[in-house]
Amino acid sequence: MANKKIYDIFTDFLKKYEHIFIDNDTKWLSTMDICKKYIYHNNKKPDRPSKTLDIRTIGQWLSNLLTNYKTKKQIMANKKIYDIFTVFLKKYEHIFVKNKSNNNKT
Repeated sequence: MANKKIYDIFTDFLKKYEHIFIDNDTKWLSTMDICKKYIYHNNKKPDRPSKTLDIRTIGQWLSNLLTNYKTKKQIMANKKIYDIFTVFLKKYEHIFVKNKSNNNKT
């Protein structure tokens, strides 16, 4: 910017509100970290019908990811994100695999 005063004001504005200007990948990685921490500490997926808003939000986010993962749609079309999520699913496979013995009962 040609005007230093305007440049400085705008730079301060960007620093103050940087949380608004983060890109989708960065936001996704941050939410993924929250999800990982929840699973690590609770040994279960965040519950979508949870009474706690934060847990319910992460549970819904994770549910949407699982749906999009199968079809590689939305953010899962991004190979980097898809690969990170694949590693996550393998690491926490015990959380995501359904109990096969219950499925085989007649």
